[in-house]
Amino acid sequence: MYDGLLAFKKVDGQESFTVVPDLATAMPKVTGDGKTYTFTLRKGVTFSNGKALTTDDAVASFQRIFKVSSPTAGTFCNGIVGADACLKSPASCTLSKGVIGDAKTDTVTINLTAADPEFAYKLAVPHAVVVPKDSPTKDAGTKPLPSTGPYTAASYDPDRALKLVRNPHFTQWSREAEPQGYPDVIDYTFGQTVESEVTAVENGQADWMFDAPPADRLNEIGTKYASQAHVNPLTAFWYATLNVNMAPFNNKLARQAINWAVDRSAVVRLYGGTNLASPACTILPPGFPGHVDSCDYTKGGDTTWKAADLVKARALVKQSGTAGQEVGIVVQDDDVNKSIGQYLQSLLTQLGYKATLKPLSGNIQFTYIQNTNNKVQLALTSWYQDYPAASASGRQVACHYPLAG
Repeated sequence: MYDGLLAFKKVDGQESFTVVPDLATAMPKVTGDGKTYTFTLRKGVTFSNGKALTTDDAVASFQRIFKVSSPTAGTFCNGIVGADACLKSPASCTLSKGVIGDAKTDTVTINLTAADPEFAYKLAVPHAVVVPKDSPTKDAGTKPLPSTGPYTAASYDPDRALKLVRNPHFTQWSREAEPQGYPDVIDYTFGQTVESEVTAVENGQADWMFDAPPADRLNEIGTKYASQAHVNPLTAFWYATLNVNMAPFNNKLARQAINWAVDRSAVVRLYGGTNLASPACTILPPGFPGHVDSCDYTKGGDTTWKAADLVKARALVKQSGTAGQEVGIVVQDDDVNKSIGQYLQSLLTQLGYKATLKPLSGNIQFTYIQNTNNKVQLALTSWYQDYPAASASGRQVACHYPLAG
């Protein structure tokens, strides 16, 4: 639906990490010792509401990132000149010296406080898309904003469905950045169980599902419906967050106990088996820039995970003096995450804790566990690669322990 100045190339495999021009005619001219990026906008690009794309739209979109307190305002965009003032006072954000549009030359210039070798990646992620300059400077809610891509929203109910139709004003300007779509209509339906999603695809009632298929359906998917199944590698990991500011995990020994106790192979089986995941010990998953095989918590010691050590884990719990304490485990309520949560609940009970499972809807669980006021002790969540740079994995909860990648 939406486009930024840059985009990731729309192809399969490793080449899809390549950044290409999107709303810009070419990759930016970089000057000022890597601190100034100058883009020239494409001519003839029109929003789905019929209004032509202008440099004012691009400038306003960068301001809006701060005004709506986008999740990446303080990470991806904090290097823009004037970002510090915008983070302190979002409503009055202008970025007057940071993002400058010139309607006469159709250029947009972005000035950084320091050179950033990852800036092109940051401009290619969805948070940096360009929307009309008169877009509300708050969450747009259930009314999707006008788009520049091949599709626009015809209707949207966040509890039920989203219907996309062709943007009548779209003309393909770059096959690499924004190809013309194939179907005329795309219907998304929400709120179904994962089991019903699998069945719908098998029966030809749906073409694709977002959620991870439950483990007990993988065999039939891989055999009877193999022609409909597609496996594409993703750089991601599932991890448990331990709140170091609350009991029992404000005790280092209790945290170490969890690391020794978790059977990562069991977690992999619950996720769907070794065709879909592998045990993880490090924050940077295998295949990710900067990854080095290392594993501090595996029985017998090794550079990769081999087995859990429950004997050592129980000894650490006893030594920590935290046995008998209550632990709440917050997970998403889909089948896969819930089953891993049930495993963690059983494991903590074996270690001597009074563990309680707290499943939450997937559309609120991630923001819930990030809110300090909710006093979450242990949560199960996941991270997916934003772009191929090791620093991208650091933008997560402060204390996390990889389970599977």
